[in-house]
Amino acid sequence: MPAPIRYVQDSANFPETADVVVIGAGIAGAAATWELAKQGLRVVLIEKGLVGAEQSSRNWGWCRQQNRDERELPLIIYALQRWGELNAETGEELGFRRSGLVYATQIEADIAAWEKWGQMAKSYGVRSDILTAEQAKAMTPGSTTAWRGGVSSPPMAMPNRALPHLAW
Repeated sequence: MPAPIRYVQDSANFPETADVVVIGAGIAGAAATWELAKQGLRVVLIEKGLVGAEQSSRNWGWCRQQNRDERELPLIIYALQRWGELNAETGEELGFRRSGLVYATQIEADIAAWEKWGQMAKSYGVRSDILTAEQAKAMTPGSTTAWRGGVSSPPMAMPNRALPHLAW
């Protein structure tokens, strides 16, 4: 199945100079271009193929906080804040949802590790909810596994929807 990509037209007016050249028009390149242009820099975004047609069109869209290394938490907290602001800035629906994700497990050690991580993450204001077996089962409809428990954490985003608007 082909990736659900919105076509972004190449520019016929290629500038002679730029302050910054970003190579790669995936979500990271498009977002960097957007942020740099907002600062008043002349930015050129270059892509070898279609904008957003590589990994950004095939990922699961997780802008997750859960189970990140502690050193990553300040960046992901900021990134989630930015995702929440981009609809208003672009005037487009970019697909950001605070619906979250669920991990379920049959392994008691996983639950203990998630509890430990959650205690550390609280100091950053990050929400992480340990699930009972019943809650894990309810949050994984269609699953036939007898879960011991799980963990739930919001939110997620959809880079394949956002990318064309940031690159335009």
